[in-house]
Amino acid sequence: KQWYQRRVAITAGDQMKKIVSNEAAFQVYNDAVVAIPLSVDLWTYFIHFIAEWKDGDENEIRTIYQRAVEACGQDYRSDKIWEAYVEWEKQTDNYRVLKLYRQFLGCVIQRHQYHFDKFREWIFFTPVKDMVTMEDIKELLTRHKAEAERRRIETEKKIKEEEEEARAAAEEAARLAEEQRKQAEEEEAKIQEDIKRMQEEQKMAVLGDQPPGIEEVTMEGVEDQEPAPVEPEEEAVQEEAVKEEAEEEEKVEDVVAMQEDAVEEIKKEKSTDCDSALIPLL
Repeated sequence: KQWYQRRVAITAGDQMKKIVSNEAAFQVYNDAVVAIPLSVDLWTYFIHFIAEWKDGDENEIRTIYQRAVEACGQDYRSDKIWEAYVEWEKQTDNYRVLKLYRQFLGCVIQRHQYHFDKFREWIFFTPVKDMVTMEDIKELLTRHKAEAERRRIETEKKIKEEEEEARAAAEEAARLAEEQRKQAEEEEAKIQEDIKRMQEEQKMAVLGDQPPGIEEVTMEGVEDQEPAPVEPEEEAVQEEAVKEEAEEEEKVEDVVAMQEDAVEEIKKEKSTDCDSALIPLL
C-alpha cells in the first residue's frame, strides 16, 4: 500500500510540475513526505525537485537535505541520501562535511565500509584548514583544556585518597603496636605479680614449717654469749685440717723459691754470654 502511495505521489508531483506550477508540485511532495516520512524514494524525488527549482539557493537545498536525514536518516537504505548530501556540501561548504560525516558514519546503513573508505580518502586529500574553522579549533582547544583539567582533578583526588588510605593504615599500625606494647606490659606486670606472690607463698610456707619463736633471728647479744664446748673428736679434726693447710702453704713457698732460683740462674747465664762476646772486642 505504501509503495502504491509513493508511486501516486511521485506521479502527481511530476504532473503538477509540468501542468500547474512548481508551487503545486512542492505542496504535493511535501504532503507525501509528511504522510510517509520513512520513504527514501519520496525524499530523493523531493530533493531533486527542490535542487532543480531552487537552483543556487543553498539554504533551501540544505534545509530539505536536513529534513530528509532527520526523517529517514536512520533507515538502512538511507545511504543514498547521505551520500548525495555529502557530495553537495563538498561543492558548497567543506567546513560542514566533517560534521556531516560524523553523523553519516554513526548510522547503521548499507555499504558502510565503502562510505568509510570515501571519508578516509577525503580526509587524506583535503587540507586541514579547509576542514575546520577557527571556531572549531577554539572549541577543540576548549574541550581539550576542560578534559585536561578534569583529568588533573581526578588525579589529585586519587592521590589524596591514596594518601588518606596510607595515613589511615599507618595510624592503624601505630594503634595496634601501642595495644601490643600495653598488652606486653600488662603481661609482664602480671608475671611479676605472680612471681612476687609465689615468693610470698614460699616464704610463708618456710616460716610455717619452722618451730614457733624462731621466725625472726637477730645478732643481738651474740657477742656476749660464751662459745659452746667442743668435743675431743671435733678438736682433733680441726687440728688435722690446720696441719694440712700449713703443709700446703709450705709447698707453695718451696715452688716460689725454686722459680726465683731458676730466674737468677738464667740472668747469670745471659750476663756470662754477654761478657764472652765483649772480650774479643777488647
